[in-house]
Amino acid sequence: MLFPLTGVPLPPTPAYKFAGFLDHTDHLWRFHRFKGTMGHSDLAGDFSVDRGVHPQKLVADLTSRNLVLKDLAGVIGAAHPSGTPPGKVLPAEPFNFEKLMAADVDAHFRGENIVTANLPLDKMTAHLIVSGGVVKLDPLDFGVAGGNLVSVIEMDARQPRMATHAHITAKGLHLARMFPKSKLGAGDTGTLGGRAQLRGNGNSIAQMLGSASGDAALVMDGGTVGELALRMSNLDIANSLLVMLGGDKQVPVRCMVGIFNAADGNFTAKALVLDTTKVNMTGSGNVNFTDESLHLRLVSQSKGFSLASLRGPIAVTGSFESPVLKPEMGAAAVRGGLAVALGVATAGAGALIPLLDFGKRSDSNCPALIAQARAEAGVQASDTKPVARQ
Repeated sequence: MLFPLTGVPLPPTPAYKFAGFLDHTDHLWRFHRFKGTMGHSDLAGDFSVDRGVHPQKLVADLTSRNLVLKDLAGVIGAAHPSGTPPGKVLPAEPFNFEKLMAADVDAHFRGENIVTANLPLDKMTAHLIVSGGVVKLDPLDFGVAGGNLVSVIEMDARQPRMATHAHITAKGLHLARMFPKSKLGAGDTGTLGGRAQLRGNGNSIAQMLGSASGDAALVMDGGTVGELALRMSNLDIANSLLVMLGGDKQVPVRCMVGIFNAADGNFTAKALVLDTTKVNMTGSGNVNFTDESLHLRLVSQSKGFSLASLRGPIAVTGSFESPVLKPEMGAAAVRGGLAVALGVATAGAGALIPLLDFGKRSDSNCPALIAQARAEAGVQASDTKPVARQ
């Protein structure tokens, strides 16, 4: 509401109330040592606008001790009802180019504690620079799941469709903290690291990701996952029951590697592997940001003997908003049908034969996969190590 009156390109925010010191000298206005609230968040710092230069220059140094993330939705482009079409997750509301051209900006922000319903975020620091219609976040650093998600993002609004380049680095992320309710996240999960280098164009977040091209890779060294989750992924009936009766155990992870190539918003899996001492799970397919659809196929291969297994691929389909995870019953149904037929023919004695799995599966070449991931997206060995937090 203030932009038409002042010409200062402030983002949309919830209701706010601040108290501080306001002064001006010639064309320089300063609001400093202020404190107050914005929505359910506290905010303090210094803010100045120099209207004696063209474009005007806005400088800010802001801190929040307790930041409710949804209060920052207008600043970071988070999803909100007015900007996200029904059935979609990515915000489609276009950026306001008039505001981007109205001022140059140099703003520092630090959120010491982030409050969010579902995301495992804890801290945030950002440095926003706007110069001549070019927007740069260097860095945008989120504390995520015990590690960091650090991005350097540049958006050029001096053309009809904004061009965006992003370099994103994930360091020391703990799977258990990312998915606290998942059995895959139980136990000592080790740490995840990865990098993505993407470029795209468009005037909204949905358009940018829907046109993204580049490379992305994710690597996990060490850690463990729950045996029950692995058995169920392999549709291993007999051994799953034994695990449930005897208690879930943690299985060492040899490696987890995901390598994706993006072209026009379609992220295709070049390598997708979770290799443990009991199961080797591989994946293929793609994730499409253009229509927000999932087209992944996961295949589990047991490395041990299974008395009764309906092993078949698992399909991950549906949309970002409503993903669907279910087994492809083609191969499993054939094995099960054959078991029934043999059971009728032999009074049950032969019914188990099609369900036996002797598990003669070899390990994945983890060193080669990790080396490939690091080469293709620039993942460093240090990215998978825990990060010391300030």
